[in-house]
Amino acid sequence: MIVLAETEQGQAKPISFELVAAARKMADGLSLKVAVIALGLSDEKAAQGFIYSGADEVYWAKDERLSGPANEIHARLIMDVFKKAQPEFILLGATPFGRWLGGNLMAQLKCGFSSSITHFDVKENSLKMHRPCFGGRRVTQVEFSQERPQLISIRPHCFSALSPDQNRKGVLEEIKVSQDDFSKAKSKVIQFHADSEREKDVAEADIVVSGGRGLKAPENFKVIRELAQVLDAAVGASRVAVDLGWIPYPHQVGQTGKTIKPKIYFACGISGAIQHLFGMRQSDTIIVINKDSTAPILQVADYAIIGDLFEIVPELTKKFKEVLKR
Repeated sequence: MIVLAETEQGQAKPISFELVAAARKMADGLSLKVAVIALGLSDEKAAQGFIYSGADEVYWAKDERLSGPANEIHARLIMDVFKKAQPEFILLGATPFGRWLGGNLMAQLKCGFSSSITHFDVKENSLKMHRPCFGGRRVTQVEFSQERPQLISIRPHCFSALSPDQNRKGVLEEIKVSQDDFSKAKSKVIQFHADSEREKDVAEADIVVSGGRGLKAPENFKVIRELAQVLDAAVGASRVAVDLGWIPYPHQVGQTGKTIKPKIYFACGISGAIQHLFGMRQSDTIIVINKDSTAPILQVADYAIIGDLFEIVPELTKKFKEVLKR
């Protein structure tokens, strides 16, 4: 079993360790080893981190040009490792990196691809995977045929990384990358540009402030944004708010949006549909602000403030400004 890690600026991204944890669980149930392919790491120490976190083998490359979005070179180098390792299952993230790379590898390997898996079961040496469908109202069970290898993409934040164990031992093998590997490519990445206007991503933020139908109108997201700005938080939203056109889709939290795991999650005017709860229930601390004392979201709340969000949220913003001196 092989995990395709994602890297950025020479370091593994959090999704990579979540994938290793998922692979470890699968591999233990199927009597397989876990190998990781990590391209674009800064040094061997970064590769060793995968061994500590559950991998048995790590194939890694140091070239900084490979740290970032997947491209043609990634696919070529990974295919070379596949020829040697002969994996039965290949895990990658249900992310932009994973979607590009998964499609490319599926075409080359002529194999199946089960995408956006949220959980799975291993019973009697058989792997059964589950993914949401029909807007999160149903869950599909997926099983592969006996053909191997097979590709599996895992949604971010559905698995928690294992605690590092520095006593674990494993095998590290460096992949040598030559200029010839890049010169043969039909396409290349010339430059990356940061979008200065891009808002903080809900999937990456430590604090998320979300709004739902209770905001009543798109202009009322202003109170959500003001609180988020004071807390250096991301702005999230329920599916209803997105469907009504109040806020763009990248802000949507839930089965049909993004699965998140922030340290603090504020749910303002959100009733708590099942598909929304699925996307945020792993948050460390959940704070609900809702005038409906029977709203389903209260069942997962750590703290609840029952009342009018248009009175409560501005008061919270004012108080946080005072305390945080912002």
